[in-house]
Amino acid sequence: MVEFNALLDSYVDDSKDRAAVVDEIWRRFGTDGAALNVDLCGFARTAGAPDGLLNFLGLIRRMQRLAPPVIEAAGGSMVKMEADNCFAVFTTPLAAADAAFRLIDAANALESQDGLTMDLCCGLEAGPMLLLPGKDFFGHSVNVACKLGEDVAGKDEVLAGPAARAILDAAGWPSQDLDDPTAPAGSARISRPSLA
Repeated sequence: MVEFNALLDSYVDDSKDRAAVVDEIWRRFGTDGAALNVDLCGFARTAGAPDGLLNFLGLIRRMQRLAPPVIEAAGGSMVKMEADNCFAVFTTPLAAADAAFRLIDAANALESQDGLTMDLCCGLEAGPMLLLPGKDFFGHSVNVACKLGEDVAGKDEVLAGPAARAILDAAGWPSQDLDDPTAPAGSARISRPSLA
């Protein structure tokens, strides 16, 4: 993070060499992949109730324990956990979608065991990004994944941005157009492919 911030300082402070700094930042931190955002549904509703805050903090802690092994098993890497959001990166949107459905399954399995509801909403998008492993990531694909996961997706939904959707469609993953005007054009609700 220190090296990244030093390069950003150079970008801001030295207008003569900005193009060179941009090239260096993308060379050192740029990658092409799929961003996944997983959000806990209903924070505003449950956190305000008398016992709601502790219940929700417990669910956040549960997600912090649940998500990393599921994401790693699906071939992804955790980027960060922030409040009630989990952020991960994958080499392909197929792996990101697989991880999203695995997380939903794992959350539902836990609920059936102990009755604590952990509703997940997921958004993913593919494309170039700046990645600081284990710290943060930036880019249009990250923004779209966050918009879909936090603001548009409902309980147990996996939404894909247009670039990820095109790859998932080509691989046989069923998709349905979103009619939400706040979603990026071309985004879709995706389902698992049939095992036929």
